Amino acid sequence: MKRRIVIRNVPQDVYDRLSKVASDEKQSISEYVLDLLTEAARRPTNAELKARLEAYLATQPTDATSDFDGVQAIREAREERDRRLDERFRS
Repeated sequence: MKRRIVIRNVPQDVYDRLSKVASDEKQSISEYVLDLLTEAARRPTNAELKARLEAYLATQPTDATSDFDGVQAIREAREERDRRLDERFRS
């Protein structure tokens, strides 16, 4: 069964923007807003995303790679690059 939603006190600039975009999409404002609401309602909430991520992480093995420090790895790579450049230009 389809339900009706009434939105009161829509600011004029918001209404004008919805009207323009709906017209550009060759839709009525109602159709356009329904598409927006449908898309938003189907999108997972932050709490749902967090729960999914936690469930996924619980299935992953914990090993030495979980202690990987990306910042430290970049520092080490830069130091190695600088060392090689120094050796190259000293020759």
